[in-house]
Amino acid sequence: MNQFFKTVVERKKLQLEKLESKTLEEITPKETITAIMLAEGYVTYLPKDFDLQVFIQVLKEFLQKEFNFDTQTVKHDENLFQISYVKHSVLKNKLRLSETYSLFLLQNENELIMHIRTGNDRESTWASSIKSIFSSSEEDKLIDFAEDYIYNLVTKNQTPPTFFKENHLIDELPKNFKIWYLTSTDSDELLLAKLRISEIKTLPMLLPQDALVSSYFLLTTKNYYMVGFDKQNEIVFFEAPSSEIKRSRGILRDTLEAGDHKWTTRRTNARLFAEALEIMKLTGFERLPETAKFNFLGEHEDIAAEQLQFYVSMTGNLSAQFFYTYILYTQQKSDFRPAEFALREIAKQPQSVEALFSTAEAWKMTAADKGIVTELLVKLSENQQIKESIAPIYKKVRDEFYDKVDDAFATMLFDVRYCNYLIEIGKQNDAIKILTDNLAKCPDESISDMLSSPETAPSGTQMGQLLHVRMHETLAKAGHKSQEQLLKLAKLQAVNLQRLEELAKCADCPKHQSANDLHVLFSNPLLQTEPTIGELKRSFTEKSLKEKLNHQFLRKNGSFDSVQKWLEKQKINDSSTIKTFGELIGTQNFDSVFKIINELKKAFVLPDVELYVARGDKTRYIIGYEGNPAFIMLGEAFLRADSPLMLNSAELRFALASELCHIKLNHTRLTASDTWRNAADRGKMFADTILNEFPISGIDNDGAENMSSLSALETAVHAACRANQAGDVFGCVAAVGAFYKSENHASKKELSEYKLLGASRLLQYTADRSGLIFAGNMAASLSAILKTSEAYHQAFLEMSQYPISAVLDKTDNEQKFKYQQLAQRLAALASYYLSDDYTELLTELFHQ
Repeated sequence: MNQFFKTVVERKKLQLEKLESKTLEEITPKETITAIMLAEGYVTYLPKDFDLQVFIQVLKEFLQKEFNFDTQTVKHDENLFQISYVKHSVLKNKLRLSETYSLFLLQNENELIMHIRTGNDRESTWASSIKSIFSSSEEDKLIDFAEDYIYNLVTKNQTPPTFFKENHLIDELPKNFKIWYLTSTDSDELLLAKLRISEIKTLPMLLPQDALVSSYFLLTTKNYYMVGFDKQNEIVFFEAPSSEIKRSRGILRDTLEAGDHKWTTRRTNARLFAEALEIMKLTGFERLPETAKFNFLGEHEDIAAEQLQFYVSMTGNLSAQFFYTYILYTQQKSDFRPAEFALREIAKQPQSVEALFSTAEAWKMTAADKGIVTELLVKLSENQQIKESIAPIYKKVRDEFYDKVDDAFATMLFDVRYCNYLIEIGKQNDAIKILTDNLAKCPDESISDMLSSPETAPSGTQMGQLLHVRMHETLAKAGHKSQEQLLKLAKLQAVNLQRLEELAKCADCPKHQSANDLHVLFSNPLLQTEPTIGELKRSFTEKSLKEKLNHQFLRKNGSFDSVQKWLEKQKINDSSTIKTFGELIGTQNFDSVFKIINELKKAFVLPDVELYVARGDKTRYIIGYEGNPAFIMLGEAFLRADSPLMLNSAELRFALASELCHIKLNHTRLTASDTWRNAADRGKMFADTILNEFPISGIDNDGAENMSSLSALETAVHAACRANQAGDVFGCVAAVGAFYKSENHASKKELSEYKLLGASRLLQYTADRSGLIFAGNMAASLSAILKTSEAYHQAFLEMSQYPISAVLDKTDNEQKFKYQQLAQRLAALASYYLSDDYTELLTELFHQ
């Protein structure tokens, strides 16, 4: 076969020399046509079972059906046929003229040469005739049809691999080339690379100086070749050098040499030749995974997957099976589940694990994906010794993750999972050091305590500051100050019965009794209670207000510490006319209420505040207003004995203390607004109405900037936990991996909404704290919150009949939790109930 291709040029030359030796009269039409076809005809290659007669019949049917051409066939000899057809153009139809065309077909050994000429243009040159004819779409379609027919014939009994198409290492793959390749090579010789050669420097054979040859380098699973095609698409040379290829780097092009063969790359594919030489270091089908790697890195993932799939079907190679799945994973077509068997088998041998990560380096696997794979190997490994052997690799992956991933939330979550692994292999001290360091530099999660997804169970373990929660959980698992971790976890998730129960059972923990109180409260329906505090001994000091009562996020250096200054800049509206719709409370009308308000005014050092009973449309509201003097409107419904919303003395103390706190700390500049009161408990969807009234400029908060990342983290952790509970290792790791690679950015408007909603809720949380102090217990505080907020009246009815925790976890028709905002408000208050600040303030106010 090689010799045949080498002699194509000489064969053509001999044919033409025979004609030149004859006189014009001696040359037959057949010889003329044959010579012209050899010189100018379009060449395609044929399979062994090609039948020219059948092909001619198919062509004639095509011309008749597609173009309605009438055809006639002339047989010049066994291998040379002429199909004539008449073509009518619009212009020539009007002139009653037409053109006759002839399609000549010459079967020459394993070649089919096709040539078209017009019968009305005999005086023009063949070149101009061909140019004229082939500009017609009909002739293009005719050639395409012929190629399609022959290609289908070739592949009828030989199915080429699905990756037999253009890709990273195959710059072009026209159908005619496919036909030649499939008819000229063995069926198991797979094409891996086809690269254009810029210039042939030397070949063992000589080419005519005027030959227009397109030269290519081919790499297959068996060998490598140099091949050249002339302008007719006919093979001019097909060489298989036996020497090793040497590469010389150039400025723009590289030079390659193998024995007597020497050629240069193009500027655009020098790197691709270098990759092909890397593949050539391997032999046979072992070249397929390396080719797949370069296709993957060259962003031809589909081809890479097909090559690996074919290789796995041939060899069953575990590493290839894994990387096939990895490609699907990067395309979001699969998780790592299909590679479970491969990973389990790889995890049985340390050297197999090392080899896998060595290959991962070559495939340029991302740091995030390496982290996922490492965790999967740990979880799938059934041998403790193997798990321990993964430690150096896991540490290297962690170092790379920190180097490549900028998102602090992702690195912190990675470390939580890494530290759980360290604990599993007995390296608790290493885990403790990493976690304590991370807690000191953990990004601001404060906004999570005010805003959370309605898909998150309020009393579950996924509420609130998830990174802090997970780090304290892991520290407790490592045995680091376990009592301290129990308290911190209970404060971070203060309506979670499990957290409260664990703390309550720890008799040595200083807050175990408070935790027990909360556990009993949330496990049962809401009960009416009276105050359990003593006589007021002292008033709030400025210091105690700022450092013990104020929410920690609002304090100096807190995540929302700019809110107080922002409030001071807000204007005070004159609301004094509202008092005309109320009745001033004194000793003559509501003596018990008057005594309570006087005690509370003394505590807040607000002697001039007035209290009015509100009727009409404000009968179910309690609102404090700043002014001269400041005043509170207390809805009549909270005082009438026949009202279901009547407040007992403990609940009344909570409600009035909360409003006095708002007045004392300038909150009423926001909270006295009807807009705020209607929107504050209803979430982000109502934030626009508040923003229209209160410009957000002046409130700075890193937590708001982090809200999008925190929402994504919350989603990932929830999905991971659900998968983990179902025993789905792959689903768990995939959820975390998705977060590692996510990009989360909030819009300017969203940031404003987050900041304002977060700030407004913190004002309410602070006021709730003062209410708790004077109500004396959590039950009365919760009851007062439910009665005085119209949004929570239904919750009050339900909690009076069912356990509070169960009500908090109720969902609506869309499976969203109905009382998410209430749960967060209650959790903030319960967390304060467990704090030293609360205990110290009680002592300061009532026991000194």
